[in-house]
Parts: sequence; C-alpha cells; structure tokens
Amino acid sequence: MLDVHCVVLSGKPTWKLSRSAAGALPEDVVCLRFSTARFGSLSKRDAHEIIRSVLRSQSIAWVEPGTSKWRLELRGLLAIIAKPELVPWLNGKIIVEPEFRSEVLSTGPPKVTDAEFAFYITPETLAVGSMPTRNQVFISYSRANKKWVDRVRVHLRSLERQELIELFDDSKIKPGSRWREEIQAALERAKVAILLISADFIASDFISENELPPLLKKAESGGAIILPVIVTPCGFRREKNLSCFQSVNDPSKPLESLSHSESEQVLTDLADAVEHSLAGEGKARTEEPPNEPTVRVHPKGALSKELLEHIEKETDPDNKGLVEILDSPEPGNTFFLIGLRDSGSPYKVKSRLFREAVDELVSTGWLYPPEHTGKTQLYEFKPD
Repeated sequence: MLDVHCVVLSGKPTWKLSRSAAGALPEDVVCLRFSTARFGSLSKRDAHEIIRSVLRSQSIAWVEPGTSKWRLELRGLLAIIAKPELVPWLNGKIIVEPEFRSEVLSTGPPKVTDAEFAFYITPETLAVGSMPTRNQVFISYSRANKKWVDRVRVHLRSLERQELIELFDDSKIKPGSRWREEIQAALERAKVAILLISADFIASDFISENELPPLLKKAESGGAIILPVIVTPCGFRREKNLSCFQSVNDPSKPLESLSHSESEQVLTDLADAVEHSLAGEGKARTEEPPNEPTVRVHPKGALSKELLEHIEKETDPDNKGLVEILDSPEPGNTFFLIGLRDSGSPYKVKSRLFREAVDELVSTGWLYPPEHTGKTQLYEFKPD
C-alpha cells in the first residue's frame, strides 16, 4: 500500500509518503489521508473546515472537500506521488466519501485532539466513483498556425461554458509535466479531433508519427470523429488517410485566403459540427430540424431500415421508438433498446453507424428529435 499523508498544522500542509513494502510491482492501493490537530476538542465539522481552508489558501485545487463526499482529481495526487510507474491505473476524477477518525492524544492539560479524513483508492474505487467527464475535444495543429487555435477556442467557448466539452491542445500542458504522457492520455480520451491542416501540419513528423495514428485508429472503430479544417493551401487531397474525412471547409478555400467574416463563418460551422457530433453524448437537440419533410421518405441506409422494422413491430403506440443508453461501457459502441421503456435486451452497434441511422430516421420524419433524460436518450416514433 502507498500511503500519502497530508498533515495540516499552523495553516500549512506537509506531505509525507511511505510504502508498506518496497518492491518492483505497482501498488494496487493508495491511502490518501488529511489530518489536523488542535488544543481542546475537535469535531468533524471543525476538522473539515480547517483542512478545507488551508487547501484553498494553498491553491490545492485537485481536492474539493464536500460536506459528505469529496471530489478528487487524481492527476494532482499522481503529481504528489511523482512516480507514475507505481500507480499506472491512477487517473481520472472521483467523488468519494472519506472515513473519519477523531482521537484524543492527550487529556491534558492541555487536551490535544487529532482528526483525520482517509480515502482508500483502488482500481475498483475508480470504477465505482468515477465522475462523468466532459467530452474531450483534441486540437491537433502546427505551431505555425497557432493564431487559428486561438480563434477555434473562442468559437467553442460556449460549449465549454455549458460543460459539454473539454478542450485539449498543447497549451494545456503545465511546465515540468511529462508532456508526451499528457498528450497520449488526451488522445485516448478524445471523442472529437479537430485537425488544423496546413503544409506545416502535413510536414510535421511529430503529428504524423504520434498524434494521427491513434486518432485515425479510433475513428476507424467509431470511437472518435475527425473534423479537418483547411488552414493554408496544402496537399490535403494527396493525403489519403486525411482526405477520406469530409473537411469543414472547401480545401480550395483555406482559412488564410478568406475574409475575416468568411473565416469566422467556417469556424462557426466547425462549432456546430462539434455540437452535432456529440449530440448523443452531451446536450441533446431539442428543436425540430429545419426543412422537415411533410411526406415521409423511406430510409435508404441498411441500419436505418433495420431499426425502423423493429420499431414498427411494436404494437403499443406509446412504446414505439428507441432508448439510447448513454455512457456506453464499451468505447465506440452504442447500446440501445427497441421501445421507450427500460426493458428488453440491449442492442449494440458502432456509435457512428447508430448516429447516422438515427439521424436519417429523424430527418426523414420517422422519429422525433432526441429527448435527453440523464442516463438515456429517447427517440420517440412520429405517428402519421
């Protein structure tokens, strides 16, 4: 067991680390403790307030003590441990309730009381207490095009403010961090990748060898969506692994060649594409789609037809439709039920294929736009 002890005395935190047994194997338990002491009695509420105040004054933001459960961003704990090889599984954010202990060390005079909040963190703890994370949007770009990254951030700020997305680019890497590991972790979490493509981007060996392979692999399995934006004149069409993805703007009209108003419109379209891509995993679209057909058109896609056949077999009109199960346990897959009630066996398909099929059924007038209900998303059948 790896013991990480934060002792709060005289308004200052002191960190102490120890291992129960030295060895080469990684640890599977981390005991994180926050303790304080004072003369006289010390209630749980008093100890909580002392520790919380000191953590805030010292800007230790990865710990957020709540009244019952605490929020822990484990990347901050990993930085304290400073040896990631000891706990390779320690990542993410959790909400967990600590164990509280209070002990009178001396009956005095003077009387001294010690209090402690303890967390026992294991891989199983992460599975149970993990916080739902915002959808990661990874921006891949060449430093030569940094000004466009700044404009992309501006256009995506609204989605960030609504806590629908979390943006990552290399400016988020703090000095002294293991930057390669930071980028690798962000690539693994990415749901959407924005590629700011230019001649410099295509020429970059780092992008070609480190960023694109994992992104393209995730896209192939349906685990990520690739949104290329053409920044400068370049050989985008010659890059077969990139040009197979529909670019946000016409490759013959790169951002650098457009007026300010025209380039801003392209970036507005990009923000819309990000929101649309994550519609099933974040904020649902609640408005009726424009230009809704007055006469239904039979879907053309194979999965769209299959879903519609299953829906039409339901005899209860109040149960016609689909229930999508959000936060799929398998990345890249969508689990859903035929019918609007939480019953029956779940079906599993690739997320991208499911999204395309459902979008077709909505646009052709067979389903209402999705209704977000927390852990599920409802697609109600639209009667004639």
